[in-house]
Amino acid sequence: MKPTSPREIAKAAEPTAKKFMTAFFATDGVSQDAWAKKVSAYTDEAFGARLSGEGLERLPHGEKVTGSARLLWVSEQDPTAQYFVPTSNGGYTVTMQLTTNAGEVTNLAMGNTDEIGD
Repeated sequence: MKPTSPREIAKAAEPTAKKFMTAFFATDGVSQDAWAKKVSAYTDEAFGARLSGEGLERLPHGEKVTGSARLLWVSEQDPTAQYFVPTSNGGYTVTMQLTTNAGEVTNLAMGNTDEIGD
């Protein structure tokens, strides 16, 4: 059954957030072009282009995804959501637009941005 509500679509997109972060950290022995192509498979065009232009040397090394992505919030008006993906060095907040059931990553921030307002 296809997800219909924004919350259902957001739950369906959680695995994409984890797959994106796993690809984001997989830089050992990979060329910039190969890495950019792999990571961009999970992003929207604008964010993928931005990542492609940044050098691998700027990325954290030795980090790994340590658990499932957790939905932080989903907009009922705009097709967007944020997920926290735990990593071996804390974790990252992944912002996604949900115009497709799989979702597309549009931004990335270190830490859990949901904890700021708690």
